Amino acid sequence: RDKKYFEEALVFCEKSKATAVRDKLHKQAVQSFSGLPDSLLKKERQLHLQLGAATQSLLSLNDKSDSTYYSSLKSLEDVKHKMEEFDEQLEEDFPRYYQWLKEPEQTVSLSDIQQALRPGSVLVEYFIGDEQITVFGVSSHHFHHWEYANTDSALASIQSFIQTIETSADLPSSAIADCAYTTYQLLLEQPLNYFSD
Repeated sequence: RDKKYFEEALVFCEKSKATAVRDKLHKQAVQSFSGLPDSLLKKERQLHLQLGAATQSLLSLNDKSDSTYYSSLKSLEDVKHKMEEFDEQLEEDFPRYYQWLKEPEQTVSLSDIQQALRPGSVLVEYFIGDEQITVFGVSSHHFHHWEYANTDSALASIQSFIQTIETSADLPSSAIADCAYTTYQLLLEQPLNYFSD
C-alpha cells in the first residue's frame, strides 16, 4: 500500500505501452538521418520476416522427435546467424546508424509526467491485471489511484467499448453512447470527480 509502489506501477504501465511506438519512431528517424541505403533497409526487413516465419514454424511443431522439428530449428539458427552477420557489417560500414539504433532508452518519472502536464489537465491511465483493474490519475500537483475487481462483466465492458469504437461507423450513436457510459463509470467517473477542480 506504499504510494511509491503505485507511482512505479504508473511509470511501468506508461513505459510498456510506449515502448513499441517509441522503437518504431526511433528506428524510422535513425534510418532517415543516417544515410543507410534502401537496399540494406530492404535486406534488414527481409531478415526480420524470415526470423518471424522460422520462429512461427518452430512453435507450430510440438513433437521434438519429428525430423521436421530439427530442420525448422536449424532454419531458425541459420536466420539468426545471418542477422548477426548483418549487424556486424552494419556496425562496421555505418557506425553512426548502429550507434543511434543502440541508444539507451530514457525513462521518465512521475515528477517528469507532472511537469509535462498543463495546469488543469489530468492524465488518466488504466492497467488490467489478473485480479484487479487499477486506474491512475495524475495532475500537475496530485497523484491518486483506484482499484476495482477484475470481474468478467468489467472486462467485457472495456473490450466491448474498444470493439465499438473500432466499428463505430456501422453503429447508431445510441449504441456507442450506452457502451461508452458503462466504460466511463468504470474507468473515469471516480478520477474525474476526484480531479473536478
